[in-house]
Amino acid sequence: MTTISTSETSQTIELIPSYKIPLFLLINSLPLAFAQKWVGIAIAILGIFLLFQTATIRLKFTDTAL
Repeated sequence: MTTISTSETSQTIELIPSYKIPLFLLINSLPLAFAQKWVGIAIAILGIFLLFQTATIRLKFTDTAL
C-alpha cells in the first residue's frame, strides 16, 4: 500500500479560458442565419452555450492529477 504525504507543497495549475471558439461560432452564425435561418440559430445557441461554459468552468490540476 502506498501512502502520499500531505506535507509536501503541491502546485495547482489553472488553465486560462479561451473565448476563441465560442466567439467564432457566434460571429459566423449571424451571416449564416440570413442564408439558412434554423442552422444559423442552432450554431448561435451552441456558441452561447460554449461561451457560458468558458466563463463559468475553471479547470484546476494538481501535481497528482496530471
